[in-house]
Amino acid sequence: MLKVFFKENIIIAVLALLRTLAVVVLPLILYAFVSYSNLEDQNLYRGLSIVGCLVFVKLVEPLSQRHWFFLARRPGMRLRSSLMVASYEKQLKLSSLGRKRHSTGEIVNYISVDAYRMGEFPCSWLLKMRCLDDDLKNENLNIDENETPNGSVRIEDGKFSWDPEFSLPTLSLINIGIQPGHKVAVCGLVGGGKSSLLYAVLGEMPKISGTIDVSGSIAYVAQNSWIQSGTVRENVLYGKPMNQARYDEVIKACALDKDINNFPHGDLT
Repeated sequence: MLKVFFKENIIIAVLALLRTLAVVVLPLILYAFVSYSNLEDQNLYRGLSIVGCLVFVKLVEPLSQRHWFFLARRPGMRLRSSLMVASYEKQLKLSSLGRKRHSTGEIVNYISVDAYRMGEFPCSWLLKMRCLDDDLKNENLNIDENETPNGSVRIEDGKFSWDPEFSLPTLSLINIGIQPGHKVAVCGLVGGGKSSLLYAVLGEMPKISGTIDVSGSIAYVAQNSWIQSGTVRENVLYGKPMNQARYDEVIKACALDKDINNFPHGDLT
């Protein structure tokens, strides 16, 4: 944060110094003005100089103070926004072990409460900063992105476990190679490790040993549905303009046509 706001902090320090000097010098100029007024032999040039200095200092004090306060508040707001964005982006990259250390409520507090309170009081600032620092230092997802000549996804002798300290791995001796352009289905009994295998490819499950190479990026559609408040059509379009041909194609590809026909108001339900 010091590197990001270094230049602004220098300007703030200069303005604070000017305001402090103005406050210190002002009584001295007033003393010189009073002393000049008591002189019998008064020099007009000296009197005008003292008055000019007095007016100049009185202008410097409020202007430097207001700019100081404004520039000090602006980096504070930017600091809060930066911490909120950094905390949010960190949650998207957290590994499974990192998520275990912080509950959902704690993560929401880091983003909405702790980051907002930064800078209010020095002691609470340090406490909140330490909490955010611990959260930002958690492990990221470990995804190997290499150009695999034999397939887009390749795992050799892979061992994976949700808890690396546990002696028995969740998946062991996994060998798989998925060729580009192929459609692969993972089938098996309930609790057989199908979802764990997908999480291992995504990098969500920590790798104990072996190699895993992923060519390019991965798009993942979770089993948990996310529906926003609105009609079925609004959930499908998600803010985009209506294209009937494209819309019908998507509905058919998702096998929603039969479900929509059973709804009382169709896709406007």
